[in-house]
Amino acid sequence: MENQPITTPPPAPTTTAPTTPPVAPPASTKKKLWPMLVGIIAIIAIVAGVVLYFVNRTSGPAISPKVANVSIQSGGFSPSTIQIQKGQEITFTNQDSSEHNLGANQTQLPDFGTQQPLQAGDAYTYIFNDSGTFHYYDSANPQKFTGTVTVK
Repeated sequence: MENQPITTPPPAPTTTAPTTPPVAPPASTKKKLWPMLVGIIAIIAIVAGVVLYFVNRTSGPAISPKVANVSIQSGGFSPSTIQIQKGQEITFTNQDSSEHNLGANQTQLPDFGTQQPLQAGDAYTYIFNDSGTFHYYDSANPQKFTGTVTVK
């Protein structure tokens, strides 16, 4: 046997695909996404508003304000009859140019009333902690200035 030189075949030519940098979406695509994003946010806000509306609407009667107001005017108390919840307060504000002194049946409301007359613009606040119907008046003119509070 004869020695023959060992030959290796030439390497196969390698081909590499040219590498291309990542391409950003065209500007027109970005412009198309913006209105869609705004639309999605608007839909979410509308749905949340509708849900909150119906949750608040069906969760029972509306809660009355913590403070009710009665004006003292030259013609009397306004309103002269008011209904509130137990624990709610009423602020009586003198909107008359004359002074007024609030009072009530001391058996029913022992701590109700003003110690000093209310001058124009003055106010007196009282918290009604017991249920019932209570009558109050201006001690200077109890025939003209009377009112009723019903506490539920």
